[in-house]
Amino acid sequence: MVPEYVVGDWIEVETIDGTTIIPSDYFSFDDCADLKKDGDWVNITYRCEKVGVRLSAPGYMDSTDWDLFDTREGAEKHVREFHEVDPVSGEELAETEA
Repeated sequence: MVPEYVVGDWIEVETIDGTTIIPSDYFSFDDCADLKKDGDWVNITYRCEKVGVRLSAPGYMDSTDWDLFDTREGAEKHVREFHEVDPVSGEELAETEA
């Protein structure tokens, strides 16, 4: 899987089922009012100017969830340490590099 980095604004939607982070370009903040159904608890937070990163499989719809960071360096460090892949190519790191 290949790292995908996006700089911009984000919407963090927290429900009883967990938290989802999505780019604000995909889903407007105004649309979030429609998320509260049947009395479910929903907390919506707008995150400005963050670096989002996820691993994506080119040609497929598979990807990891988005994670947010203040800097590109922080996002790359996360990819290297958490996913144990190269932050540019997505290739697996040797055990000595991880």
